[in-house]
Amino acid sequence: MLRPTRSAIKYAQMRGRGSRLCPRIGKTEFLIYDFVGNTDNFNDPGIKYHKPKEVGARPGPIQPGEPEPGPEPKPPTYSEPNFPHEFFVIKEGSLEDEFRARKTIIVGPEGLAVDQKTYQQKWADRILELHKADPAVQKIFSGKELTEEEWESLARRLNSPEYYFEEKTLRKAFDQPTGSLSDFIRAALGQHKFPSREERIRSVFNTWVAEHSDSIKPDHAQMLRLLESRVLAGDKIEMRLFSLPPFSLWGGRARMEQIFGRDNLRRIIEELNMLLAA
Repeated sequence: MLRPTRSAIKYAQMRGRGSRLCPRIGKTEFLIYDFVGNTDNFNDPGIKYHKPKEVGARPGPIQPGEPEPGPEPKPPTYSEPNFPHEFFVIKEGSLEDEFRARKTIIVGPEGLAVDQKTYQQKWADRILELHKADPAVQKIFSGKELTEEEWESLARRLNSPEYYFEEKTLRKAFDQPTGSLSDFIRAALGQHKFPSREERIRSVFNTWVAEHSDSIKPDHAQMLRLLESRVLAGDKIEMRLFSLPPFSLWGGRARMEQIFGRDNLRRIIEELNMLLAA
């Protein structure tokens, strides 16, 4: 077991996978390796495992009239898995684990929770469907301007059950805080490409450094690049971050306040957070 769960039903299903019979390999028992503590969560007692049981010849002499034992069954053979023989180092923050990153968004007037990726896919399907028959979407695809009345009518058609597609929710679903309804429609039609999260973060830091280039010193730039790497890894910019690695290796918060000045450091944090949220 590699995936933790708090659902008793899901745990029973996961455990039940092992209890399935498989006559082809002569399966009579099974072993669970629980790496995430599920068995402890559900008080499921385990049995210590040290090594496989040895299979030997039948003990004791053969009694008269007893049939001769057949040949010992051959253990099943399995082909060697085709695992790579080298390990690759993946840069922190460059890939997202599906289960770690999975999240829901709230849509509609009654606060319906919808999986983010499902919402994204349903949006793409809906726009491609409208592209075939909806005059307003066809005008957007051809690069023509819509009147205010056409935009209002299209927005009403999109913002209807069951997914309530509206600009505010689309911004959350696609992590694009400045995206417009037109941007999201054109992106679904393949005419627009939103910057990735990494591209947005790098752009914010590059823009800020360029705007303050006259006051940026080498040690300032070095600390800002460290800060950028932590934001890329998922950290939020706040004062406590400077007491953690890698900043703690460079003197921590005290050193950061010495380099930038206490009030100036707080101002920088506020400015960067505002730019990242914009």
